[in-house]
Amino acid sequence: MQERELPTFQKRHKSLRLDSPHVEDILGVRRCGKTYFMYQLISSLIGSGIPRVNIVYINLDDDRLQPLNGDELQLLVNTYREFYEISGKHKLYLFLDEIQNIPAWEKWTKSTYDRERNIKITISGSNASLLSGDLSTLLTGRHLTTRMFPFSFAEFLEFHNIKIELKTLPYSEKNIEIKKRFNEYLENGGFPEVIFYPSIKQKELIQSYFEDIIHKDIISRHNLRSAQTLKQLSIFCISNIAKPYTFNSLKRIFANYTVLSTDVIINYLSFLEDAFLFFSVKHYDYSLKKQINKPKKLYCIDTGMVNAVSFRSSNNIGQLYENLVFLQLLRSNREIYFWQADKGLEVDL
Repeated sequence: MQERELPTFQKRHKSLRLDSPHVEDILGVRRCGKTYFMYQLISSLIGSGIPRVNIVYINLDDDRLQPLNGDELQLLVNTYREFYEISGKHKLYLFLDEIQNIPAWEKWTKSTYDRERNIKITISGSNASLLSGDLSTLLTGRHLTTRMFPFSFAEFLEFHNIKIELKTLPYSEKNIEIKKRFNEYLENGGFPEVIFYPSIKQKELIQSYFEDIIHKDIISRHNLRSAQTLKQLSIFCISNIAKPYTFNSLKRIFANYTVLSTDVIINYLSFLEDAFLFFSVKHYDYSLKKQINKPKKLYCIDTGMVNAVSFRSSNNIGQLYENLVFLQLLRSNREIYFWQADKGLEVDL
């Protein structure tokens, strides 16, 4: 990015302390704005006086870098140092976008963190399992995680230059406009491209996101053979957000036309959650054993995704409202459960 200016970006309601020594990992669903958040961080570094030559951004999802074998990261850093004279007064800020495309990247990250204190590494990824298992052990105490989502309603209003004060909102002259924008947000969701380019075919664009998540982030990643079954399961789930389910109930639903074991359903749902397409919420109970055995509920990453992909005979506005509330609670890092009495009385969240 040394030869061109940063693209225009909409500032997000997130920030990172890039003066810390830790590896920063930015995790979120595909196309939610992780790359442009990196541009926001780069812009803030330049604004604080860091020389541009000390900032390197690499898009590891670029087809021109394929295939990747695992030794490219060190080669890229060494080559960059040969071509550019880096200021020794500042760290080298390394932004690695979609890091999961590099084999064994975690070992390189850990060894670089331990060996070169003058490099600050920021990575992004589209899979929740990016920092699990061996990697979690390798980077224990060495990394800080930031979760990214599609635009919140507050960010959506900010893009449209609408400022609100919660205390005076009921009496605001902008009330009607805000309600209109809310209905638009509920229908189309918060994916950045959907907001920035309202003239495009939004439904088709979101459907393409869904296909990319299914095929690139799940089927290819896990080498699945029954792609159609995974897709059917995901469409069923997105059509039934906010409704209690059990693994056995899903097994019975699909029993009419395919054989799905409970283990396969559990695995498929975990893949869908790892790709940030869905989030599961447990039934609250004081007993952990009872909690495990009770139904769960699923929520989708974006209401626009629900409207574009789901198969529904009627517009269930209540489910969409509930999904929006869930996402806002999730952004606030709340511990979320639902509760349902034996007689059917329920606390949604």
